[in-house]
Amino acid sequence: MSQLLFNITLIISFMFAASIVREQIISRVEGIKRYKMYRLIYYGCSYGLLGSILMIYTIKIDSTIILDLRFLAVTIVCLYAGMVPAIIAACIVGVMRLLLFGIMASGIIGAAAIIVMALLSGWTVRLPYRPFIRFQLMNSISLLCVFFSLSFLFKDIKHAATIIIYLLPASFIGGCLVYLVGRYIYVSRVTTSQHKKLSKMFSVMIQNAKTGTKRQSAK
Repeated sequence: MSQLLFNITLIISFMFAASIVREQIISRVEGIKRYKMYRLIYYGCSYGLLGSILMIYTIKIDSTIILDLRFLAVTIVCLYAGMVPAIIAACIVGVMRLLLFGIMASGIIGAAAIIVMALLSGWTVRLPYRPFIRFQLMNSISLLCVFFSLSFLFKDIKHAATIIIYLLPASFIGGCLVYLVGRYIYVSRVTTSQHKKLSKMFSVMIQNAKTGTKRQSAK
């Protein structure tokens, strides 16, 4: 339980840090096209880093079962930033999986599975459901990908099902908390952006009103 709480705390802390860095760097980029491109790259790379870190801080169930929540990094960035950052993040996680644990069958299967998760999550995020429902669907799809990859790797469906049973509560609890934090950050950012636009619009209106008053006084 302590390892699970540590992983969830790590994800939440990273999300807040990534949001703050984004406001300091990406929001200053001029031009809509450049902003969108930088935003996609930034989120993809940052959450790819998060997924890689989660692979290091694994959750040990017993002497033979070790789990991690790397897929949550892909699903959360897909929900709030789109499929492209999710694919970038998944590719980074896949490469790091091979670098950290070696180019073996398990590493190749794990790298392929996370990329498939990103692609399926990108399709799921376009469905006309509420964000929470879409996020839980992406989580469910990710768990299915983990199940199939483990079944293929171990050649034992029962062993794979046992691992999924352990992973399911961690995925649901962690997913709910991560979703709520992500929603809070997203809504706060949208609200702040709207306030800035309104403030800028009122400033322009006041400036125009002052200019018009000066012209009338001059006449």
